[in-house]
Amino acid sequence: GGKGKSVLDGVDEQEDYILRELAKRVPAKVLQDNDPETQVAFTTYQTYCIARDYLEKVLAKQKVMPREVAVLGGIIVNRGVDGEDLFQPLLFQTMDGDGSNAKSRYEMAFGAKPYISLFPVLGGLRYVVQDVLEDARLSGIGNA
Repeated sequence: GGKGKSVLDGVDEQEDYILRELAKRVPAKVLQDNDPETQVAFTTYQTYCIARDYLEKVLAKQKVMPREVAVLGGIIVNRGVDGEDLFQPLLFQTMDGDGSNAKSRYEMAFGAKPYISLFPVLGGLRYVVQDVLEDARLSGIGNA
């Protein structure tokens, strides 16, 4: 084995994929310049984005699709021993079976997205803007 390799490399393909993608998405500066809670929150959000992006790829490759697909995604927030875990939805959309005509259903189901409270978790303005633009695209805002 090479440097930095684990005896478990290749044993869990899902974990290996996530770790490779995280290496591309999580700048060392984020991990160096922030407290541990922010580091974990940022990395968790990036893991969610990896899963979301992977799901989009999988759906795009399906040969037989249902007429309509609903996608709900988010993160589980561990609230410690005394508290129950919390699901924080970050995505709720419907689309045609081929992935076209995606429409955000988030606000209808959950109300306004908590962008301001997620700002530190998302890693700053760049990521918040990306998320806002994606929501606008799914809502049809700015489409001719």
